[in-house]
Amino acid sequence: MLTGDPLEYPRSDAPEHVRFVGAQIYDPPGEAPAWLAEDGDPWVLVTTSTDYQGDERLAVAAVEALRDEPVRVVITLADAYGHVELPAAANVRVERFVPHGPVLERAAAVICHSGMGIVHKAIAAGVPVVAMPFGRDQPEVARRVVEAGAGVMLPARRLTAERLRDALRTAMSRRAGALNAARRIRASGGGESFATEAEGLAVAPRPAAARPAA
Repeated sequence: MLTGDPLEYPRSDAPEHVRFVGAQIYDPPGEAPAWLAEDGDPWVLVTTSTDYQGDERLAVAAVEALRDEPVRVVITLADAYGHVELPAAANVRVERFVPHGPVLERAAAVICHSGMGIVHKAIAAGVPVVAMPFGRDQPEVARRVVEAGAGVMLPARRLTAERLRDALRTAMSRRAGALNAARRIRASGGGESFATEAEGLAVAPRPAAARPAA
């Protein structure tokens, strides 16, 4: 299981062969964009699902919500890039894709669709999250963000620019909780943990097959 504390509830009933190996953080190699290093207000990353699910209205609301806030915003639209027209705002930059790691190093907060990938990355970086689930496993992931003390949840059905702006301000006030969650997620596993557990399972003796009933 590619998750663990603080995004996994305490369990006592998992089968013996199940291992929780923590977040597996990965970014494709590449240099940070030059514009990230420019002086200015802190960055807020707004990201929609890589697997398209019609959540571009999150990006539209984010522009309206943050155009007058003391932040710079980078919005990544993935497959919706070029197919959705966002309102203009001087503090907003729109990209198809940007490696998350360099942005998170400079980010004050993340607003996202509650995908497990970006949530793991944000929490590991100690960046508070506004989790806005649209479907799939996202409502449960968003609930775990809240339970971990790493951010807030805003259901998609309640999305307005005003509510999103308020949610961002609340999330940014919880930086201490996000940093605590970051320490826990780094301690709960990673690549080395995955390799160790996978090797252990590979060499473990298999249980004897049950004999068929006479």
